Amino acid sequence: MAARPYPYHSARRRAAARIVDALGDRLLGDKRGRPPKAPEPPSPRDVQRVLVVRPDHLGDVVFSTAAFSPLRALYPDAELTALVGPWAAPLLIHHPHVDEVVSFRSPWFDRENHSGGRDLFDVLQWMRRRRFDVGLDLRGDSRVIALLAAGRVRHKVGYGWGGAGFLLSRELEHISGTHQAERNVAVVQALGWRRPDGFRPTPRLRVSEAEHGAMDRRLASGGWNGGPFGVGANP
Repeated sequence: MAARPYPYHSARRRAAARIVDALGDRLLGDKRGRPPKAPEPPSPRDVQRVLVVRPDHLGDVVFSTAAFSPLRALYPDAELTALVGPWAAPLLIHHPHVDEVVSFRSPWFDRENHSGGRDLFDVLQWMRRRRFDVGLDLRGDSRVIALLAAGRVRHKVGYGWGGAGFLLSRELEHISGTHQAERNVAVVQALGWRRPDGFRPTPRLRVSEAEHGAMDRRLASGGWNGGPFGVGANP
């Protein structure tokens, strides 16, 4: 099995992650590869609650939406919850495949430094109460993986290239150069979703009619006449 490609610039941090993973793989088992090496995912009919954790940046949350349609196809009757930072929660509140959006101000991604240990404790208690059947780590972050494990999520799938992959139920290989939307969909495939021929993972955002109207009024106030062509720039 190839070594994990740790993304850290610090040689000391890479060495620490390598040592921890070696011990974890020995004690809990290396979860890379396909079953029977890794535990089989639960049957879709037994899955009631699914959790997608993406507490980082806006663009990453946008790319995560490519996985929501496959997740809904795999678990049509399950409740799908997205755990994201409060700065990203408005991106998902109108998404048709997301049943619940929960804000989590994670200490390691909060640029305003408003989070603390209480936020982490509260989200852990919330996860344990909900008893999620399936949890997805789309980032490959050891802290997110540890959060899923401490939150007692039953079946955990994701990338262990940042460390702590031994805490997952199934660890996927991180392939350099693969688009993030493709990597997100690969996690759903590891849970048993069969990818249709010609499928292309496409991030999608949904907005309400009220938001459409507000933007129409803002564009009109700027002199746009409502023609069929417009260019938007975000400097």
